[in-house]
Amino acid sequence: VLWSGIEGDLDQLHELTGAVRARVRECGVAFPERPLRPHLTLARARRHDSASVTAAGARLDGFTGRPWRTERLHLVASTVRGHPGHRRYQDVDAWVLATPTPPRPPASPDS
Repeated sequence: VLWSGIEGDLDQLHELTGAVRARVRECGVAFPERPLRPHLTLARARRHDSASVTAAGARLDGFTGRPWRTERLHLVASTVRGHPGHRRYQDVDAWVLATPTPPRPPASPDS
């Protein structure tokens, strides 16, 4: 898997994660407890072909990218391991995130 970590103001994401995990526990669903590592999945290797993703990752070594704002959060489901065929992804739901209003330019002396 080739992924890019996410940085910035993640406090609310960590709060959401805690609330979701608490609810899952209340429902009696077992899952591994591990730290949240916010990321974007950029690529997955096909079975028996990890070299292509490794090569892509090497070409991106040192790349930083530019900051950007997220406008929506999507809950995505995927087929489970052992399912025949390619893994498939489907949006389960999506939420618009509150974004701060961009700053207004300073008023001109004529206004």
